[in-house]
Amino acid sequence: MTSTADSVVAVYGIAAGEIQQRRLGEGFLPHELVVGLKGALKQSMSSNHPPQLLRVRITCVIDGEEHVEVIEVRQALQSGGANPGLWAAELMTPAQSPTNLEANADEGYESVKNGICFLFPWASFC
Repeated sequence: MTSTADSVVAVYGIAAGEIQQRRLGEGFLPHELVVGLKGALKQSMSSNHPPQLLRVRITCVIDGEEHVEVIEVRQALQSGGANPGLWAAELMTPAQSPTNLEANADEGYESVKNGICFLFPWASFC
């Protein structure tokens, strides 16, 4: 399996006060079972009325072919400490798309290759 680009992640769920599912924001894939949440979605998770995360859509190119997978969210995870803190979605099944081991430092994640269970010790696989 040869990947030519990073995985692109969209996060879907139900925003507070709404009943219809919709795209809530973006994420990235630092681990096969974890999607880190980015930007406005990360901020809204720290609000008094966070959205309900339901599933993620991951897109990448593998061996020259577009690869798309949709995976259900097991639970939302929050790290301690910083405000708004780091937020992630634990996936029900492992993603087959390539992970981004460097993660997104601009979102507060440093290298997470071995740090997922340090950041989110209550993830079901820790």
